[in-house]
Amino acid sequence: MKSERMGLMVLFTVLTYVLAIIVLVMHKFFGFLQGYSTFQGISSLSDTNFLLFVILGSLTTLLVLGSVIMYWCKPLHSSLPLVITASLTFSSMFIIASGNGLVEYHFSIFMVLALLANFNSIRMIVVSTAIFAVHYFVGYFAYPQLLCGTDDYHFSLLMIHAVFLVLTSAATIVLIASKQKSEAAMEIERTETRTQFTDIVKSLTATVEQLTVSSKEMYSGSKEFHAASAQVVASVEELTADAERQTTFAKDNTNQVDHMNASFSKVQESVRRMTEEMEIASTEAARGKILLTKTAKQFDQVHAQVEEVNARVTGLVEHLSGISGFAETIRTIADQTNLLALNASIEAARAGEAGKGFAIVAEEVRKLAKESDDASLRIKDRIVSIETETEQMRVSIEQSAKETTESKKLMHESEQAFTHIQTSSEKVEKATNVVLIEMADVKKSAEELTDSLSMMVEISTQGLASTEEIAASTEQQASGISQMTEIAEQLQQLSSDLQSLSTKIETTIEE
Repeated sequence: MKSERMGLMVLFTVLTYVLAIIVLVMHKFFGFLQGYSTFQGISSLSDTNFLLFVILGSLTTLLVLGSVIMYWCKPLHSSLPLVITASLTFSSMFIIASGNGLVEYHFSIFMVLALLANFNSIRMIVVSTAIFAVHYFVGYFAYPQLLCGTDDYHFSLLMIHAVFLVLTSAATIVLIASKQKSEAAMEIERTETRTQFTDIVKSLTATVEQLTVSSKEMYSGSKEFHAASAQVVASVEELTADAERQTTFAKDNTNQVDHMNASFSKVQESVRRMTEEMEIASTEAARGKILLTKTAKQFDQVHAQVEEVNARVTGLVEHLSGISGFAETIRTIADQTNLLALNASIEAARAGEAGKGFAIVAEEVRKLAKESDDASLRIKDRIVSIETETEQMRVSIEQSAKETTESKKLMHESEQAFTHIQTSSEKVEKATNVVLIEMADVKKSAEELTDSLSMMVEISTQGLASTEEIAASTEQQASGISQMTEIAEQLQQLSSDLQSLSTKIETTIEE
């Protein structure tokens, strides 16, 4: 900005010099105001005055060229304002001399003073005023033609010029001093404002740095929490798969127990038929030897039915062993579910405040796993009881089979053993009644097992629903964490932009 102002002053200097050349050409070559000059008694310059005129013009030209060259080489040279001041002052003197000393051209002095006020320097005004004052007093006595155009110009008139020159200079100096004072006050105010603004910028920079650190920590934390949430989602998915397998397994067991109940019903029905047949055999035994053959056939049927019952009871024992294995598997799954719930609680504890809801759900899953484990133990106990009773029933059936075989053998050996056959039939009838009672107990136990398995299926279904709710909640948390990560990235970008803006402001203040 200072360089531009100096360039403008050099331009005014050149224009003032060009104006002096124009005045010279118009008066010397075109006779401008020749009649007026003659009327005022202005005559041609003497040789001495002409020589002084040439010296003045040459000196002015050198000063103007010097100011232009100096500005071209070094626009902010410390001596350039003084050279421009001398150039403008001598250009005004050259205008007066070129205009035959007419008083109207003396107004160029005030133009020069006005231009020099642009320097905002009292020294430049004083230098120019001093040159003009010397020019006035020395010129009036040494070369009045160059200054006033004539030798008989009144000194009092010249003094009027000098007084107004001094007054103009004084007024300009006062204005410059006032301006400098105002500028100094403004500079102090600008300095204070700059200091306050610098403090604000520093505070902003510190805030931005703190915001940057916080956003980075937030971004890093959200990344870690996102990874933990992903791990929790994987664990919940695995838990859901286990719960689904457990539910399917329990349903299969329920179907098998239902099938076992149906088999028990068939066995019970067969035993009832056997009992009826034994009753018929006992009744018809009195009818004599004629019906012995028919009775033997009935005994053959009874023997076959007893063998069938024995086979089915053996199969029942095997099924009960399988169910016991299933109960053990359910207990293992319950232990795994409990372990997964414990891991989920640990991950929820790591998640802090955001994992409290998940921790509650994980505790509920752990309770469900504990209930499943207890139910599996109860199932196992009941199965052991059923196996014991079934073994007793099998022993009874085998005994019945042996007795029916022995009865058949006795029947074929001798008709005299018919009474013993009748007695054996009665024993078989009693044994079948015992079988019916035992079968009723077995069926009751099987129904209880069915109820337990149904309860386990319901518990597993509830556990599966809970794990699905946990999975949905975890997915929502993962989505929220992703949004928090995006916000952290935007916050980092915002802090970076604010930091760049703060740096720019600091650079601007320093400039």
